[in-house]
Amino acid sequence: MTIAELLLPEYDQEMEATRRVLERLPEDKFGWKPHDKSFSMGDLASHIVNGISWTDTTMNQPQFDLATAVFINKREDALFLGPGGTGKSHLAQAIGQCAIQQGYKVLYRET
Repeated sequence: MTIAELLLPEYDQEMEATRRVLERLPEDKFGWKPHDKSFSMGDLASHIVNGISWTDTTMNQPQFDLATAVFINKREDALFLGPGGTGKSHLAQAIGQCAIQQGYKVLYRET
């Protein structure tokens, strides 16, 4: 199964839910945050728009080798999605360790 086949249904569902929320929100409320740690609604909209370019890169590659840290030089993001307890933090820490070994400075923090 390709990356696209794995991610596309989840991505489509997220895009649809976000679109419905943003359509119902008046423009003067785009600064509103449902929680202090949340994106503002305007930042969320921007994040979704930027995700479209990320999707093209993601969907058209058969695999990622994050340990080489090539994505850092290309100024690309790595996004880990999934429910709690599935290893996202562990994966981020391992990639950070690989980047340190290659001479990068790394900041890891939990939110």
